[in-house]
Amino acid sequence: MLIVDAIFVNVQKYEHFRHPSHVKWPFVAIYNIASIRLQNKWIMLLAVLVLKSLLELSLMAIAGRFVLGLMAGAQRRGNLFWQVLDIAARPALGLTRRVSPSFVLDRHIPLAAASWLLVAWVLMLALKIELCATAATACR
Repeated sequence: MLIVDAIFVNVQKYEHFRHPSHVKWPFVAIYNIASIRLQNKWIMLLAVLVLKSLLELSLMAIAGRFVLGLMAGAQRRGNLFWQVLDIAARPALGLTRRVSPSFVLDRHIPLAAASWLLVAWVLMLALKIELCATAATACR
């Protein structure tokens, strides 16, 4: 609704550009929409930080499962910490199993999940850096 209001205000403000040779008003409206988005960068930054934290949590759960599996061996299923880490990693592993083709073995699913989680984490980190660079006051 805010974007529609911004476009309507800009159309009224720049009505003298309605002549076909002057097509500036849509670009001015887009610029003003971008400035409204710049004012709300902290909301986007909060969303990016929450998503980045969830990705980190899933990555650490998968890494913890791996390390604990190496230490515990065959008795890992009865280990309480293994069960906690398994519950924390289950959403990422389940999503990876659904998305991956059927010829991918179940033992490779944690590696595939860690790979796409790592890629998503790097993308969130890049987005966070970009948001902090454009709105430095939100990152202080």
